[in-house]
Amino acid sequence: MTIAELDTAIDALRRELTDVRAMDKCATCECFLGFVAQAAAHLKRLESPSAAGARDEFEGWLAEAEGRMRSCQHCDICVPAGPYQRFREALAATPPGGRDVAGAEGDDAGTRACGCSPEGCG
Repeated sequence: MTIAELDTAIDALRRELTDVRAMDKCATCECFLGFVAQAAAHLKRLESPSAAGARDEFEGWLAEAEGRMRSCQHCDICVPAGPYQRFREALAATPPGGRDVAGAEGDDAGTRACGCSPEGCG
């Protein structure tokens, strides 16, 4: 994956998570905020203006939600899981020179931020 393709994946993640955040049920949900925190952690390891901008935006969302986070509502479909999973797949396709962070320290590739499957919580 080229840097341009990675920037495209970052921009898509940003757009999709912005849409998810607009949903009342997701904006302060521990699942959504967990995915945002994981995405921000990945973005800290990438060197691009797109990564820095998205990271700063995501960290702002986390700061805004501080003290207002609520427990998972066990939705039939966990809306933020899809965008985050697509982003992870893009990271996994990044060559070592592009700093593949899919298996970075502190992140278990076999788990999700809230313990959900892409199909739903629980």
